Amino acid sequence: MLSARGVTLLVLVFVPALLMAPYLRADTVLFTDTTGVASETIPPYYFDFSNCSPSCQPFFGYPYTVVASTIPATAYIGDPTGYVSDEIVTTITTISFGWNRVNFVFTSGLDLTGSPVTCASVGGCAFAYNGSVQDVGVVTWGPGWLPIFPWPPYGDSTSLEFQSPLATLIDFQGGSSSLPTVLPVGQPVAEVTGTIGGLAEEDYYLFAWDGGAFSATGTIVGTIGGGASYLFSEGAAGSCGSGAAVTLDTGNSFTNTIAIGNLAPGQYCIGIDGTALGDPGFTLKFNTPVDGATPEPFTLASLSLGLGLIGVLRFARRRRKLG
Repeated sequence: MLSARGVTLLVLVFVPALLMAPYLRADTVLFTDTTGVASETIPPYYFDFSNCSPSCQPFFGYPYTVVASTIPATAYIGDPTGYVSDEIVTTITTISFGWNRVNFVFTSGLDLTGSPVTCASVGGCAFAYNGSVQDVGVVTWGPGWLPIFPWPPYGDSTSLEFQSPLATLIDFQGGSSSLPTVLPVGQPVAEVTGTIGGLAEEDYYLFAWDGGAFSATGTIVGTIGGGASYLFSEGAAGSCGSGAAVTLDTGNSFTNTIAIGNLAPGQYCIGIDGTALGDPGFTLKFNTPVDGATPEPFTLASLSLGLGLIGVLRFARRRRKLG
């Protein structure tokens, strides 16, 4: 005879599962990581006892068994610098009445806190932190032990997916070609906007690239002076403008694309040179999202030197005032 606890379990698990069984078709559990902050999207009819601080730990199940799973026991997501950014641990256990439970523990932001772990040290990262929705694996369900269920879920499945949402940096001004502004690390960047005004004005950005086909579109928007023309170019870090370059002018409505079939992994800079008066806006759209970069030693040295000179000038100015 069932105890009160057993009856409660049947009410909480059996009845909802019976009612929802016809809808358990190709469900998806989506984990996301936005700059180290974990979140999840789970079908509402699953039992969700999740906790996203510091990690998401959802589990779900209904009175059926797992007949197959392509989800690895531990899945690693890597950033472009070769470190583990996220970890998803999956376990499949048997609960009351022989039913199965699938449990995910998703820990995000591993490369933002503590001691970073390299992808190489864990045998490689199978998934990339690049803004796309990636299939981690699929659990395929089979019938449970209760034959009275009217819709046995033969072949029904639950997919586990991961995504790192893309960033748009608004009014994020660039630097010079010799000292480009570094795109922030943590979230793939899809777009940057800013303004560019005056002759010889430059707005360049430093980013990291994993390798492969690269494409970015530059556009000048707003009030543009007559006869204006802008140079949109990219190049390896330390030599901005040494690679592909196109113009933005009236002939192409001030929009043009740099496309490279196979850009080698590394750090690059991209930006716009102003050759006209005025202060129009611009948009750099990365058709293939990029990642933030860690400045090379030369860039760090240049930045340190620049900050040092600013400090010296301020000190000298203060001494003159006191004198």
